[in-house]
Order: sequence, then C-alpha cells, then structure tokens
Amino acid sequence: MAYTCPQDFDGFTKLIIKPGNRLKLQIGQDLLNFLAKPAIKCEDNEQLIENLVPWIQSCNYKVASLGIEILTVLVNRLGFFFRFYYPIVLHAIIDRLGDMKVIVREKAQLFLLNLLKQDVIIPRVLFEILTPYFSHKKPNIRMEVLYCFVRTLKAHGISSLNVDKFIPLIVKLLLDRICSVRHAAHYTLIELYKHFGEKLRIDLRKHYLIPHVQWSALRKNYDEIIYSGKLLPTALKSIEARTEDEEIFKEAFQNLPPVQISAQIHIAEKLKSIHETIWDQSNHWTVRVNALKILRSVVKAAGTNFKEFYVALHYLGFALQRSLKNYGPEVIRETCITISYLSKFLENKFDKIATILIQDLIALLENSTGTVVSSGKLTIKYIIEYTHNPELIPFITYNATTSKNEETRRTCCEFVEIMLKKWSTYLLKEEIALLYDCVKKGVADANPEICSRSRINFYGFNEHFPAQAKNLYWSLDSIYQAALNEYRTSASLSFNNLNNR
Repeated sequence: MAYTCPQDFDGFTKLIIKPGNRLKLQIGQDLLNFLAKPAIKCEDNEQLIENLVPWIQSCNYKVASLGIEILTVLVNRLGFFFRFYYPIVLHAIIDRLGDMKVIVREKAQLFLLNLLKQDVIIPRVLFEILTPYFSHKKPNIRMEVLYCFVRTLKAHGISSLNVDKFIPLIVKLLLDRICSVRHAAHYTLIELYKHFGEKLRIDLRKHYLIPHVQWSALRKNYDEIIYSGKLLPTALKSIEARTEDEEIFKEAFQNLPPVQISAQIHIAEKLKSIHETIWDQSNHWTVRVNALKILRSVVKAAGTNFKEFYVALHYLGFALQRSLKNYGPEVIRETCITISYLSKFLENKFDKIATILIQDLIALLENSTGTVVSSGKLTIKYIIEYTHNPELIPFITYNATTSKNEETRRTCCEFVEIMLKKWSTYLLKEEIALLYDCVKKGVADANPEICSRSRINFYGFNEHFPAQAKNLYWSLDSIYQAALNEYRTSASLSFNNLNNR
C-alpha cells in the first residue's frame, strides 16, 4: 500500500504507529514539515506523544533521533502546556543520553534544555530527577548529565540549582574509570569556578580529598580563569570579599567616638578604664566593643604623645590577647581592627605587643567563623606591613612548616612572602636559618598550593640572600629543582649562576 502524507495532525497520530524504519523516517520528516506550519490543530496531543515513545526507544538511531526532534518541536510549540505531557517521555529520553551515537545524545540533551527554556519544568525539579543518573552504569549518561548540568548553569544561573548538593557527585566522577567522564567532571568544576570563584576552590580544598594530579590541574585552570578575566559577576563577589574586610577596617579607623584628652592623669585613667572593660568577661559584648573603639579614639586624639600611653600599652596588650581568645566574633573582629590600627599608627613602637599577640592571631586562621578567619589574616598583614619586628618570624615560619592545618600553612607561607617583599635584608638576616628552612620545607609540601607559594618565596629569599638560596636549591631533590626552574621561566625571574655549584 502506497504511503500518502497526512493532511492533518490526527492523521500523523495514527500513522506513526506503523512498522518499518524507512516508513517511520518518511513520516517523521513529513511531520516536522507539518509542524513548521504556523496554524495547526490537534485534538489529542497525549496520544501522539505516547505513540512517539517507541520511536525514542528504537534500536535504529535515525528513528530515535527523529522522534526526539519531533518532541522538541512540540515542546517549543506548546510551551508551558507541554508540562502535562513531559512525564510520558522524560525517562525514555534520559536513557538516550547513553546512546553510542553523538547525534542522539545531543538531541536528547536539547530536549531537556528546551523543557527548561519553555518553563515546562524548573531546573531544580529536572535535576532532582537526574540525580541518580550521575552514578548510572552507562558512562555516556554520566558524561551527558554533567554537560547538561553545565549548560543549565549557563542558561539559568547558579540560583536555579542547589549546586552544593551536586558537588560531591561531580568530585566523585573526577575518579571515574572512563576518561571521557573524568574530563566532563573536570570541565564541570572549571565552569562552576567561573560562577563561584574562590569560594569553590576553598570548599574543594577543605571538604574533598581530590588526588594531587587532578587538584593541580584544577588549580592551574582556576588561576588561568582569574588572569584571563573570565570570572562571572557572581564569582567576582567572592574576590571582592577579600577587599571587603579592608574596607570595613579602614572605615572603622575613621568612624570613632570623640575623645578629649587634657592631661596625663586623664589619659592614665581613661586607659585604665578601657583595660578593665575589655578584660572583664561579665561585660556585655557591646560594652567591650565600645571600649575598643575608645582606645582607637585615644590614639587618634594624640594620646600617644603622653608617656603614660606606652606604660598602659603593655597591660592593654594582654587585655587584647584575652579578647582574641575568649569572646564571640563581634568582639574578636573589633579587637582585630584595634590591633591593626595600633600597628599602623605606632609602627615599630608596637613591636613587643605584636609579639605577644601574633600566635593568638594565627590561631584565628582555624576558626570556624569566616569573619574571624578573614579578620585575623588581615590583622597579621597589617602587623607585617607596619611593625617590622624579626621576633615575629619564628611564629610565622613555625606555623608555616608544622601546622597540621593546610590552610594555616598556606596562609603563613603568604605572610612569609609579604615579609620578603616588605622587610629589609638587615631585619630578615636575624632569622635567616628559619626562613631557609621554611622555604625548603614549603617547596616539598604535600599541598600543591603551599608548594606554589613557597616557589615564589624561594625567589624572594634569593633577592635577599643569593648565596644561601643557591645552597638551598642544590640541597633539593631534582623534582623540586625542576619545579623551581619551571616557575622561574614562567615568571621571567632571574637566578644567577644556577648551573654552577
């Protein structure tokens, strides 16, 4: 019996159940042409869609591909109203994500993306359904679900999905036995970084055991994204957060309650009152915070012109130390602001107090509260910049080399970098052995970020102490020497007489 092209929608509904792949391909193409017409009527969309399910499940990839394409056109024509029908075909189409043919997988993914585009289903609901498929037995399905995840993020943004829920699934696929799946997982984490920025890097480092090779590759890609300016606005907020604390500190330096100091006795009494208020744990935190602000006001009001200020400063140092240890985040942050302020205005006159406080400030780096960690880090940076005291070096190098917390080691290596840039060779020379040991251990650290930071420190050390740097270089294993050479080449640095012992 000769084939006759139907003239209405319902005619196609009856014909598509006919057997024969060649006939199906002809009917399918005619149906696509028919659907391209602007005005069509159909009395039974559900029946047509049900009749297309065997096409999607067909062993013939051309029939399956055509069936999915027809459904995608229907999604775009019916729009929102396709939500009454998508459950009929959804799982059959998801299964075709595992097809051996790229064209079938691509059309299956486009169907899913068009469901989202037409508001047939929201991203959160779709990926609730897709969650088990991240661990599906077919590698192509695992791979395509990852790519679908990325395309959804690009089209609908990070707010459309509960991304945190999927990070463990994606990280797990970094270790998949199939190379293409591992590549897709790596690509997904790179794309996520464009959306989340440093927040993602920190979370991955803290909460997941990613093997060294994979982590090194990710870290390199993340750095390239930053340097090439490919971060999205949502990620830039996390970078801007680095400067947020600085702005808060600077604003707090300026906005202070007025204080008048008229005599030596007056300032002595004022400082004694501040000390007692800060020290007393029974005082409400707002009272202690206000006392810390008044201490800064005293400095601003030229209280440092009185010798009584420096007499009081010693016992105030212990009160500040107590505040860093025993109180909530509000008091700790205000204490950090005050310490930073004192360091900036007193400079090297603050050296003894800085030595008292430095270990407690380093301890804040392991605090569970983000504002406390960032405040502690920024305060140490202020101290290193304004109070050049060699007695600080042993505390920083000790934590950089022996702390069990990787974030503490990494951050202390960053502090060493600042010292090597900001301080004179004369001051650094007093603790040259500790700096030597810190750099040597750092370039061989198990954490790749600490290694990278320590390679920077090696060349900073070389600027001050070239002979010792040369000895350090030749004391390293060849693998670490090669890493230093690679960094030197990429950064266009000099290291004279490298090849001469």
